Amino acid sequence: LSGVLPVGVTGGSGLTHLASNPTVTLGGNATFPAGHVIQTQYVVHHGQENNSSSHTWNWAYSEGLTITPLKASSNILLYADFPTVHNGNYAHYDFYKNVDSTTTYNLSGLNEVRQTGALVAWFQMSFCQIDTCSENNLSEKTYKISARTMSSGAVTIGWDSDVTQTAYTFIMAQEIAT
Repeated sequence: LSGVLPVGVTGGSGLTHLASNPTVTLGGNATFPAGHVIQTQYVVHHGQENNSSSHTWNWAYSEGLTITPLKASSNILLYADFPTVHNGNYAHYDFYKNVDSTTTYNLSGLNEVRQTGALVAWFQMSFCQIDTCSENNLSEKTYKISARTMSSGAVTIGWDSDVTQTAYTFIMAQEIAT
């Protein structure tokens, strides 16, 4: 590691680099160019949960991902990939956000998948969304996958709690400089 930061990244007096320990610690006054990935967090979950009766956004997969922004003005890019099945006409998926244990809501994007008729088969769902973090603070944020059916039926997220299975629920969050 040469100790040279990418163009547009500055660290002020908080920058340290030791040749024997290839880590870089940036101080609170560090700046990054817009679009720069500041940090990445991800989780992999094994387990299955079913939403058998909710046609509103009041259910979320219990496992989630927590990220604490390093910059208050950052956006959070979210990505989810998970096995799912539903037996209604439509299933809608979104990210559920919890900012401070009292501020909870679904992000505004509506991700829709449709299976028609009697076709009820497992499939791998992927979607991403940007959270512009209107709260503009350094509060810890927890994101979960939420789902609902259109008017009837059930939706299931996750395949099995057996960790040897290759089907799993993956959630990733990247803090992006603005």
